[in-house]
Amino acid sequence: MARSSSTGSPTSAASADSSAGSTGGSAHRTRVPQAHVENGYRLGQKVANLRLLHRRGELSRERTEQLEQLLGWTWMVRSSPRTRTR
Repeated sequence: MARSSSTGSPTSAASADSSAGSTGGSAHRTRVPQAHVENGYRLGQKVANLRLLHRRGELSRERTEQLEQLLGWTWMVRSSPRTRTR
């Protein structure tokens, strides 16, 4: 997986677990389990942290735009009833 040199973060999460959304199969959602490790890189934790930073307004505009260009990237991931804690 490619990583950007300035942040050490992956430049393409689209190759991770993407699945067709419920809108006719053309919409993709990036769903990476938080515990997912890709070639020794904790991709799931990185994706979760990026989404948290975005919710808090702490992610730069440039990084936000980069992520939004990835096929299947979404900021909101709906939890299944099995994984909800509240």
